[in-house]
Amino acid sequence: MKKFLLIAIILCLSITFITTAYFAPNMLYYLVLQGYDFSSYYKVENIARFLSPRKVTVQKKTGTYAEGVDEKYWHSFHIRDYKIFLPLGHPFINVGPIINFEDNSVYTQLGMQFNSQQDRLLVEVLFNKGVKFRNDFYRQKIFTIPVVQSIIEKISSTNLWRDLFSKDLEFISSDKDFVSEVKSCLGAKKAEGDRDSAKECSFVYRNYLNVALFFSKLKLVASIPYSELIYNLYLLAMRAQYISSLQNNFDNFFYDEKNERALVVTGVQENVYQDWLVLSLIEGMVESYTVRYVPENLLSCEIFERMLASVHYSAASKGETESIYRQFVELPYNLKKDQTGMFYLFSAWSHNIDDKELLKETIKFLEKGSGNLAKLRPLYSYAYKKYGIDFSTKREISSLKDADENKQDEILKEKIEEEKNKTVEGIDGTVATDGTAGTDGTDGADGTSDDNKFASPEERFKFHLQKINDRELAREEAKEKAKEKASSLASEEDKNKRQQKSKEDMSAAGDDDDEINSKEQTID
Repeated sequence: MKKFLLIAIILCLSITFITTAYFAPNMLYYLVLQGYDFSSYYKVENIARFLSPRKVTVQKKTGTYAEGVDEKYWHSFHIRDYKIFLPLGHPFINVGPIINFEDNSVYTQLGMQFNSQQDRLLVEVLFNKGVKFRNDFYRQKIFTIPVVQSIIEKISSTNLWRDLFSKDLEFISSDKDFVSEVKSCLGAKKAEGDRDSAKECSFVYRNYLNVALFFSKLKLVASIPYSELIYNLYLLAMRAQYISSLQNNFDNFFYDEKNERALVVTGVQENVYQDWLVLSLIEGMVESYTVRYVPENLLSCEIFERMLASVHYSAASKGETESIYRQFVELPYNLKKDQTGMFYLFSAWSHNIDDKELLKETIKFLEKGSGNLAKLRPLYSYAYKKYGIDFSTKREISSLKDADENKQDEILKEKIEEEKNKTVEGIDGTVATDGTAGTDGTDGADGTSDDNKFASPEERFKFHLQKINDRELAREEAKEKAKEKASSLASEEDKNKRQQKSKEDMSAAGDDDDEINSKEQTID
């Protein structure tokens, strides 16, 4: 009898050990997802943040700026590794370059900033440095076990990348419908005023649910293959490190199947801005760009939606520099020195940022235009940090190189304000010096009013803006003609001098001949 009892005990212990060993990974997985800490083997803080991706959609808004993103304004430009649509001649949007460069930095980050006419930020797009995607960097003790490691090594980078942002790892209870039914039952009891029944129902079902849900979840975990449990734990650990390293204050992350890209979204920062990080896996490299916008601003939302829909990866090439520059050369002179010329030159330079001469030419043409100081500011800063000189042809700007950075910012802000005031004065003026109508739509030389011509304020604004540009162009052309005339007069004067000199030389030569002949006669 004792022998039989001993055998039975040994058999029970063996079965218990085998069962425990078999279900140990499932139990570990269950406890990990419930938030239990196994720091010696596996640890993920704030695990609930990384269980389920949550897709975010941009709310469609309508309003007076619906025409602000009219297709006629937007044209594609190739900047660094991305193609992006930028507005040309837009009445409500000013766009300038972003150049983030630190002394002795290997990588220079480029981007574009969209501002309102009141110089408020609408949208900011930053192109980030591409980095190699690694799926073996996460080292926790559990993943160093040979059996576990062999499972991880079989995972392809493509599948891991997609699952990293798309796979839902939260428990889906098999009793979900039952739970809903119980809740509705309790609600009905309370609504009927049967408090005793509701109280009793609540007590019974609450305890039943605690037990039922535990076993249903345990059953669900037990049905998951061992290799998938390991893979899921690896995904969680990698999400905790990788996504947090991308955006520490992220709010949501998800995978866009249609465009094959991942998105990491932050919460609204400072009650104003929100950042969206857009990532794509291209030939083993993670290429990304960040878009910042103002959710409460209608025009900002429209530009933001356009950026998400249109910006796409296209590798940079030094050969693009020459091609884009040829397009710039073909532009009319008045466009070369404004925002349009800047887009082409900045785009060409972005494919070869070591081209110092192209950077100098970009600055030179922008300085010829008016109202461009805000766009010139990042170019000045980059040139001075990189080459020790800002390449400015304007004395008041060049003098900034001896000032500290804060002083530079202060002086440049003053210059920008001066330009704004000049623009406002030009728009509010009455009669231009050339006899044309003032830019506020008041009477011109013929006594008529321009305001009657316009169907909307936008048309009126564009008309006056064009008149300002036309006057600037006329001044430039007048200067060029004056230079040509002066050059022509100088050439004519030189020609006359040369002819007079030639006559004098010929006369002198004739006198010499007479003198020689006289001497010869004397000798004879």
